[in-house]
Amino acid sequence: MAELGEELRRERVRRNLTFKDVEQVLHIKTTYLEAIEDGNYDIIPGQVYVKGFIRNYGNYLDLDGDRLVKSISEPSRGHRYLFFTFCYKTEGSSNS
Repeated sequence: MAELGEELRRERVRRNLTFKDVEQVLHIKTTYLEAIEDGNYDIIPGQVYVKGFIRNYGNYLDLDGDRLVKSISEPSRGHRYLFFTFCYKTEGSSNS
C-alpha cells in the first residue's frame, strides 16, 4: 500500500503540483490527499471515501484509478487487518 502512495506522490511531484492544486480541482481536502500518499487511511471517513478519493486522484494524474483501487481492495495477507479492523468489536466490548 505504501507503493500506491509513493506512485501518486511521484506523479504529483513530477507534474509540479501541490496538494492545494489538486484540492482545488478534485475538491478533496489536502489532509486526505496527504493521508493517501502516506498510506494513513484511518483519518478518511470510510472505505467508500478512501476508494473514491484514490480513484479520482489517480485518474486526475493520468494513472489508472481503477487499478489503484483494486490494489487496496485486494491487500496482501500482511495488510488485511487494516481494512477489516474497523468491522469487528474487540472481545468483551459493549454498546452501553
